[in-house]
Amino acid sequence: MDDYKVNNITAFIPSRHFHLSCRFYEALGFVKTVNLGNAIRYEINQSSFWLQDYYVKEWAENCMLCLYVNDIYCWHKRIENLCLKGGYGELVKVFSEPHEDNGSLIMNMADPSGVLWHLYQGQ
Repeated sequence: MDDYKVNNITAFIPSRHFHLSCRFYEALGFVKTVNLGNAIRYEINQSSFWLQDYYVKEWAENCMLCLYVNDIYCWHKRIENLCLKGGYGELVKVFSEPHEDNGSLIMNMADPSGVLWHLYQGQ
């Protein structure tokens, strides 16, 4: 059965303003682990994704990722401390503060390219 074991799965996400998106994810605490020039693998706590220097508006605005965290209030504070409007203009948006939804604590935000992130407390 080990032949079918999956070690990891990662998504590729778009970026309209590649260097701005890089700065945003690094400010959130993601670490650059591989840099191919037009794609960078970002990792945090053994979870990762690839950020591409490639953008299609329809794709970006329909792309969603879930980030499961231990303490959503800690992450909310971290995001607030990034001074989003000062550093990213109107590009980064927090759509909801932490709140309960179907028994889970959740908040929502968009990165500089419009990619929607659902932050959930728990697994």
